Amino acid sequence: MKKILAILIVLMLLVSFAGCKKIGEKIGEKITENILENASGSDIDIDGDTMTVQGTDGSSTTIGGTEWPDSDLAKKIPELKKGTVSYVMESTDYLYVTVDSVEEQDAKDYIEEVKASFTVDPYEMTYDGGFSYTAKDDSGLNISVSYTEGTVLIMVSQEAS
Repeated sequence: MKKILAILIVLMLLVSFAGCKKIGEKIGEKITENILENASGSDIDIDGDTMTVQGTDGSSTTIGGTEWPDSDLAKKIPELKKGTVSYVMESTDYLYVTVDSVEEQDAKDYIEEVKASFTVDPYEMTYDGGFSYTAKDDSGLNISVSYTEGTVLIMVSQEAS
């Protein structure tokens, strides 16, 4: 009986320490949010590995994350399903996605997929260690895809109408 009681006490302590860590993380997030809000004048929300900045003009920018974004802008481009998303920054008018561990051929295949929809003013470049493709579609959506040593950077922006 004493062993069972000792095990239960240890388990309760572990659970309470885990709760304290989460509380500490939330407190740290709130302190950081307050510092950034005071410095920028914007509303800041930190949630784990993402930060959302609400501008005074109503604009919103999300920074961070390791999943392919699901915003309206992201839905207008093909999803790169190879590799690992390591960074995302997006707002209503622009999107940056970095994908690591991409094979060169997979990057070339992705660019071919992009070329099907983005045909206006295309520009291709090959450089030491990589290559890139930039173009826009008929609606004025710009895309730039670059590959360098296993990393693909995708930048998308909407032209002002």
